[in-house]
Amino acid sequence: MSSISKLSIVAIAIALMSAGTSGVALWRTYHPTSSPRDGSATSTSDQTTTTTPLVVVPSAAGMNAFAAALALKAVGLETTVTLEPSVTVPKSHVVEQRPIEGTSVPEGTVIELFVSSGPP
Repeated sequence: MSSISKLSIVAIAIALMSAGTSGVALWRTYHPTSSPRDGSATSTSDQTTTTTPLVVVPSAAGMNAFAAALALKAVGLETTVTLEPSVTVPKSHVVEQRPIEGTSVPEGTVIELFVSSGPP
């Protein structure tokens, strides 16, 4: 899936949140059958082993969902967005993320962003 398609999915999620969509929605911004861009994956064929590089998860807390997805993509991570009501975090901003910031994960790992849909 191209970067434009991935960003379009995030933009659609943000537009739905802005329109007052209620409930919890999950948006995947990656293709579940895709392999890492550089072809690095753990493989033991021909007695050769390659591993996916580790990256440190940056903080997305408080960022708007689009900016958070771009920041995570910039370091080689993928994202999913789950909407959840919040009275303390502005609509369309990240309430929480999993795994948390500072965690070392393989490049291409999916980071789950919990994004405010506004007050319940």
